[in-house]
Amino acid sequence: MKFKLSSKILFLGVIGLSGLILGTVNVNAASFEDMKEHVEAGEGQVYNPISNEIMDEEKSLEYVQYIEEALEGSNSEEIPEEIQIEAFIETKSEESPQSNVDDMFPPILTRGTTPPTGTPRIVDDFVKPYESNPFSGSGWHFSGLRFTVRNVKLSPYFGIRAHLDSFKFFNGMHDVVVPVSNNFTYTVSNFRGTPFIGYFATWNPVTNSRYHIY
Repeated sequence: MKFKLSSKILFLGVIGLSGLILGTVNVNAASFEDMKEHVEAGEGQVYNPISNEIMDEEKSLEYVQYIEEALEGSNSEEIPEEIQIEAFIETKSEESPQSNVDDMFPPILTRGTTPPTGTPRIVDDFVKPYESNPFSGSGWHFSGLRFTVRNVKLSPYFGIRAHLDSFKFFNGMHDVVVPVSNNFTYTVSNFRGTPFIGYFATWNPVTNSRYHIY
């Protein structure tokens, strides 16, 4: 059975206040500078695929600072993948809390509702963060849309967040548990220059829960 909302937030260590007005976000898509701005303001956190965790504020700041120092003196707007990997390794926790959080979502079965398969929406084209329709009901529920980026150099991250209930964001390589929070979680948008195509899912959603992405 799915844990109660308060239990999910406790597991993740991310306490968000639902229903607050979303702060200003620079779109289109999530650039490094945009992520840096929100992390430094305490309004964003970074998902680390090496340790499978959403890093806390301190670790997220360390990640941003590592990238900045590694790119110092570079004229390129692109963040090389090897630098991202090094940054994730240097800032990962010794023991990941995400493994426990994953237990609140059961395995996805092929019966009934299924993941979306249509042409993905290009996040670069959004004029503001996309807000989903409200979710409710029992069992697995999936986003009707898939999402990707066009320009991985300018948009190396997805910014994702959840309202009222947690979601999972599946991108084909990482399954990111998105906590209830007024802050965005930032996760890489590509692997070796190939854009990820992601979608959202939630189990027994709280009525009127939504996801956001840019």
